[in-house]
Amino acid sequence: MGYQPVDRAGSHLKLRYIHPETGEIRNVTIPMGKEISGDTLRNIAKQCNPFCMPRYTKSTVC
Repeated sequence: MGYQPVDRAGSHLKLRYIHPETGEIRNVTIPMGKEISGDTLRNIAKQCNPFCMPRYTKSTVC
């Protein structure tokens, strides 16, 4: 998906995506544990792009 690791703090990894055409930057923080709850997964999907992932989120707007 084009996300690159930029930082790690404890048990969390921060990823960044820079859109090649618009320069838009998206930052996502992901827990490094073994399991991720459904709510956490939905929040990660919203951070990635709330307009392209409506099936993973309850709403397409954050």
